[in-house]
Amino acid sequence: MFAKGGIKLHPDFLSEEQKASLPKDYIQKKNGVNPDDLAPYFGYTSGDALVERLGMLTTDRRSAGMSQRDYFNRLVDVETDRRLNAEFGDLGQSIMDAAKDQALSETQLDLIHEETLAYALAAEQEPKFTKDQVREMVKGQFDQTPVGQISSDESSKPQGSSAVRLKRPPARVTGPRPTAFPNSANTPPLPPRWPGL
Repeated sequence: MFAKGGIKLHPDFLSEEQKASLPKDYIQKKNGVNPDDLAPYFGYTSGDALVERLGMLTTDRRSAGMSQRDYFNRLVDVETDRRLNAEFGDLGQSIMDAAKDQALSETQLDLIHEETLAYALAAEQEPKFTKDQVREMVKGQFDQTPVGQISSDESSKPQGSSAVRLKRPPARVTGPRPTAFPNSANTPPLPPRWPGL
């Protein structure tokens, strides 16, 4: 508004210090306005408060080395982010919380634990992890994973299952794979044996 030439402040109503803090194109004798008359339109109680804030903005913009348009756009972006975070919370943290909730859900933990048991039994090994240990391992992995590396597209692919993380099948795996366990009546069938190998 001030830079575009619409409104100028009259120099007779400004102190020398105020004049020095403002850009020269904000001040004009001809058709200049008393800051006290403008202040209420911008939510200030006095012209001095308006001029002080204009001076602070000008100093900040100059120290940032930005044009008026770039500085204004930056202020809009910062305020938009502040309001969105205040209303909806931090987006990155919300994504991480949702991913943790999904990964640590009882259904997912049951599937991961039963899959681990199936591979142990197929390899004729004694299962080494309890369900609580699996939960702690999954939680620990999420706590170490940056938000930017979490991708629902990647984790929803069949290759995203824990079975693929096995590089080679155990040497002693022979015969049919178990499809159910005595402790779970309705266990879904296991994924295909070592896909992609």
